Amino acid sequence: MNKSALDSNTALTQRIEQDLNETPLIDLPDSTLDAVCLCDGFAYLTDPTTVLEEINRLLRPGAPIIITFSDNFIPQKAVALWQALEPADRTRLITLLLDRAGFSDLDTGEVVPPEDLTAWNDTVHAVIGRKKTVA
Repeated sequence: MNKSALDSNTALTQRIEQDLNETPLIDLPDSTLDAVCLCDGFAYLTDPTTVLEEINRLLRPGAPIIITFSDNFIPQKAVALWQALEPADRTRLITLLLDRAGFSDLDTGEVVPPEDLTAWNDTVHAVIGRKKTVA
Protein backbone atom coordinates (compact mmCIF):
# COMPACT_ATOMS: atom_id res chain seq x y z
CA MET A 1 0.00 0.00 0.00
CA ASN A 2 1.12 3.50 -0.51
CA LYS A 3 1.19 6.35 2.00
CA SER A 4 -2.00 8.03 0.77
CA ALA A 5 -3.97 4.76 1.03
CA LEU A 6 -2.67 4.22 4.56
CA ASP A 7 -3.42 7.80 5.57
CA SER A 8 -7.00 7.58 4.27
CA ASN A 9 -7.79 4.63 6.57
CA THR A 10 -8.98 6.33 9.75
CA ALA A 11 -9.33 3.00 11.60
CA LEU A 12 -5.55 2.57 11.70
CA THR A 13 -3.83 3.68 14.87
CA GLN A 14 -0.33 3.37 13.41
CA ARG A 15 0.99 3.37 9.87
CA ILE A 16 4.26 2.01 8.55
CA GLU A 17 5.26 2.44 4.93
CA GLN A 18 8.12 0.09 4.11
CA ASP A 19 9.40 -1.92 1.14
CA LEU A 20 9.66 -5.45 2.57
CA ASN A 21 11.97 -6.51 -0.27
CA GLU A 22 14.50 -3.83 0.70
CA THR A 23 13.98 -4.05 4.47
CA PRO A 24 12.10 -7.17 5.63
CA LEU A 25 12.67 -6.42 9.32
CA ILE A 26 10.12 -4.12 10.94
CA ASP A 27 11.10 -1.81 13.77
CA LEU A 28 8.46 -2.90 16.30
CA PRO A 29 8.75 -4.85 19.56
CA ASP A 30 8.03 -8.58 19.70
CA SER A 31 4.42 -9.74 20.11
CA THR A 32 2.80 -6.34 19.59
CA LEU A 33 0.42 -6.89 16.66
CA ASP A 34 -3.11 -8.24 16.92
CA ALA A 35 -3.28 -9.38 13.28
CA VAL A 36 -1.52 -9.08 9.95
CA CYS A 37 -3.22 -8.97 6.55
CA LEU A 38 -1.14 -9.31 3.41
CA CYS A 39 -3.43 -8.62 0.46
CA ASP A 40 -2.14 -9.25 -3.07
CA GLY A 41 1.46 -8.72 -2.03
CA PHE A 42 2.88 -12.22 -1.70
CA ALA A 43 3.60 -12.54 -5.44
CA TYR A 44 6.15 -9.74 -5.17
CA LEU A 45 8.13 -10.83 -2.11
CA THR A 46 11.71 -11.76 -2.95
CA ASP A 47 12.35 -13.31 0.49
CA PRO A 48 8.97 -14.46 1.79
CA THR A 49 10.49 -16.71 4.45
CA THR A 50 12.20 -13.80 6.20
CA VAL A 51 9.04 -11.68 5.95
CA LEU A 52 6.88 -14.46 7.46
CA GLU A 53 9.38 -15.07 10.26
CA GLU A 54 9.33 -11.34 11.01
CA ILE A 55 5.52 -11.31 11.05
CA ASN A 56 5.58 -14.28 13.42
CA ARG A 57 7.89 -12.34 15.74
CA LEU A 58 5.57 -9.34 15.71
CA LEU A 59 2.25 -11.12 16.29
CA ARG A 60 0.86 -11.81 19.73
CA PRO A 61 0.40 -15.53 20.55
CA GLY A 62 -2.74 -16.83 18.85
CA ALA A 63 -2.99 -13.79 16.54
CA PRO A 64 -3.86 -14.43 12.87
CA ILE A 65 -2.03 -13.78 9.66
CA ILE A 66 -4.30 -13.59 6.63
CA ILE A 67 -2.75 -13.76 3.18
CA THR A 68 -4.98 -13.20 0.16
CA PHE A 69 -4.30 -13.16 -3.55
CA SER A 70 -6.23 -13.28 -6.80
CA ASP A 71 -5.48 -15.00 -10.08
CA ASN A 72 -4.21 -11.71 -11.49
CA PHE A 73 -0.83 -10.18 -10.74
CA ILE A 74 1.68 -7.92 -12.47
CA PRO A 75 4.04 -10.30 -14.30
CA GLN A 76 6.78 -7.67 -14.63
CA LYS A 77 6.94 -7.41 -10.82
CA ALA A 78 6.03 -10.90 -9.59
CA VAL A 79 8.82 -13.33 -8.72
CA ALA A 80 9.46 -16.12 -11.23
CA LEU A 81 8.26 -18.92 -8.96
CA TRP A 82 4.88 -17.22 -8.45
CA GLN A 83 4.47 -16.86 -12.21
CA ALA A 84 5.25 -20.55 -12.78
CA LEU A 85 2.61 -21.82 -10.33
CA GLU A 86 -1.12 -22.34 -10.71
CA PRO A 87 -3.40 -20.85 -8.03
CA ALA A 88 -3.72 -24.12 -6.09
CA ASP A 89 0.06 -24.47 -6.06
CA ARG A 90 0.42 -20.87 -4.85
CA THR A 91 -1.89 -21.69 -1.96
CA ARG A 92 0.21 -24.78 -1.15
CA LEU A 93 3.42 -22.70 -1.32
CA ILE A 94 2.08 -20.12 1.13
CA THR A 95 0.84 -22.87 3.46
CA LEU A 96 4.25 -24.56 3.41
CA LEU A 97 6.09 -21.30 4.07
CA LEU A 98 3.73 -20.38 6.93
CA ASP A 99 4.33 -23.78 8.49
CA ARG A 100 8.10 -23.40 8.17
CA ALA A 101 7.89 -19.91 9.71
CA GLY A 102 6.24 -21.42 12.79
CA PHE A 103 2.55 -20.71 12.23
CA SER A 104 -0.18 -23.17 13.19
CA ASP A 105 -3.91 -23.74 12.63
CA LEU A 106 -3.41 -23.26 8.89
CA ASP A 107 -6.54 -23.01 6.77
CA THR A 108 -7.28 -22.14 3.16
CA GLY A 109 -10.28 -20.99 1.19
CA GLU A 110 -11.45 -19.05 -1.78
CA VAL A 111 -14.28 -16.79 -2.82
CA VAL A 112 -15.51 -17.06 -6.38
CA PRO A 113 -17.32 -14.01 -7.80
CA PRO A 114 -20.99 -14.45 -8.64
CA GLU A 115 -21.66 -14.77 -12.36
CA ASP A 116 -24.04 -11.80 -12.35
CA LEU A 117 -21.46 -9.43 -10.87
CA THR A 118 -19.47 -8.04 -13.78
CA ALA A 119 -17.31 -5.62 -11.77
CA TRP A 120 -15.59 -8.50 -9.96
CA ASN A 121 -14.25 -11.43 -11.95
CA ASP A 122 -11.23 -12.78 -10.06
CA THR A 123 -11.33 -15.59 -7.54
CA VAL A 124 -9.84 -14.49 -4.21
CA HIS A 125 -7.71 -17.13 -2.51
CA ALA A 126 -6.83 -16.97 1.19
CA VAL A 127 -4.41 -18.71 3.52
CA ILE A 128 -4.82 -18.11 7.23
CA GLY A 129 -2.53 -19.11 10.06
CA ARG A 130 -2.02 -18.22 13.70
CA LYS A 131 1.05 -17.56 15.77
CA LYS A 132 1.48 -20.53 18.06
CA THR A 133 0.46 -20.00 21.65
CA VAL A 134 2.92 -20.86 24.39
CA ALA A 135 1.93 -24.18 25.92
